[in-house]
Amino acid sequence: MIVLNGISSYFNLSTLLRFLYSSKKTGILTIAKSDKKTSVHFLTGKPVGIISANKTPLESLTIASTWKDGKFFFEVTSEDEISKNLDIAPDLFLLSVAKKEKELRELKAALPPLDTILIMKVSEKDEEIRLQPEEWDVLSRLDGKKTLEDLVEYLDISAIKIYKIILKLLQKNILQVKVSGTEKKNSEENALDSQINESLEMIENNVLDIIEKVFMQYVGPMGSIILDEAIDSMSLNRRKFSGKDLPELIRKLSLEIEDDEERGAFEEKLAQQIKD
Repeated sequence: MIVLNGISSYFNLSTLLRFLYSSKKTGILTIAKSDKKTSVHFLTGKPVGIISANKTPLESLTIASTWKDGKFFFEVTSEDEISKNLDIAPDLFLLSVAKKEKELRELKAALPPLDTILIMKVSEKDEEIRLQPEEWDVLSRLDGKKTLEDLVEYLDISAIKIYKIILKLLQKNILQVKVSGTEKKNSEENALDSQINESLEMIENNVLDIIEKVFMQYVGPMGSIILDEAIDSMSLNRRKFSGKDLPELIRKLSLEIEDDEERGAFEEKLAQQIKD
């Protein structure tokens, strides 16, 4: 019996897993797209198994949760149908997923949009390029037609590794974004405004360090992950966060603290810390 379903990219994976953990149900969470799927098996709320065609199931689960047209559903089953191949405590598993999810989110934030087409940059200097075999493999697949998303689908390498390679090639000035003449003109016209706006937003960003430190005093080490999830749910990131967004962020974090007195203490302490 399916008791929960939706579009995978609309839900934060860590939040969904924590919800199922607290529900204490026995069943299977499946994230599927076309002919691909990854499943997490729960026994009385505890994640006890992952089934995936990928050699790295934990990363496969994280990637699956970002599929634009992916769907998820949780089906209540009997214990006989549950696979038990996870040898890790539930809390550690949830923390591992959250960390992997955060790594993926940070990489995607540092990269161009996934529908971007990248090409090799033509250098005026005769310079030797030294890369690892996997890096050469990724570089050779950039044919001026494939997007970053296509590249992940095409190569038999983990998505996180591909993103890291692409980021490295961009930082080494080996790659550039393929743009049309109109896009190039608009990009040049907007470059100064973007730099000014980003600088203004960064002024407010130091407040997040204070919020994170105070929040972790009430919820423990998962506080950093929950903070990032809350920011992500607001379609923002740490590099682009301004003072006008603070009230909504604090409201979201407060809801994560179950005890009313501790919630009030958190808000009071936070207000004082930010004021100082």
